Amino acid sequence: MESNPTSVITACRRGLVALLACGLTTRPWIARAQSSHQVTAEMVETWMTDLSNWGRWGDDDQHGTLNLITSEKRRQAVGLARTGTSVSLSHNYLKMLAVDATSPFVHKMLRLDSPDAFSSDRFGVAYHGFAHSHMDSLCHMMYQGRMYNGFIRDDEVTVAGCNRLAILNFKQGIVSLGIFVDMVRLKGVGHLEPGTPIYVQDLEA
Repeated sequence: MESNPTSVITACRRGLVALLACGLTTRPWIARAQSSHQVTAEMVETWMTDLSNWGRWGDDDQHGTLNLITSEKRRQAVGLARTGTSVSLSHNYLKMLAVDATSPFVHKMLRLDSPDAFSSDRFGVAYHGFAHSHMDSLCHMMYQGRMYNGFIRDDEVTVAGCNRLAILNFKQGIVSLGIFVDMVRLKGVGHLEPGTPIYVQDLEA
């Protein structure tokens, strides 16, 4: 029975495979997936074994493929800079409900009762989704009740947060070489329609 992910990348997220593993182009499954663009449940099961990084950096590891970003890699990435220009990837807070912003920021100005009062504000946000920039931690993805490296979800994830694989493991930030993929330009359109699949050959192109 076939599952319904629209791309290999979607299947890789479901399979807890890091993007670094998804980028490998020497594996025969990529050619098969490219030819049909169909992903089956059996293929995902195979990827979970063939592409698994569980135990690669030890049984207690909580960083996954970010272990590949070593101090040497960071120095190499920083050394590639030529102009020193800072390019922001942020945008203004989205505070209005829209098709592409289903969980907008809730913003309230505080202490406006006096013209001389110091003003401040409060923000509330449910930041998961597609409108707000954030990084999912490894404890957000489960497969058959287990997270990355075999940690058991029910033991590690509570209403108070994640005991293991939490985003706090990356609070020092991630510094490495980034590659900007302009898929809109590649396809020669003004924008991509919602749900447009991105395939391996698109990334290679």
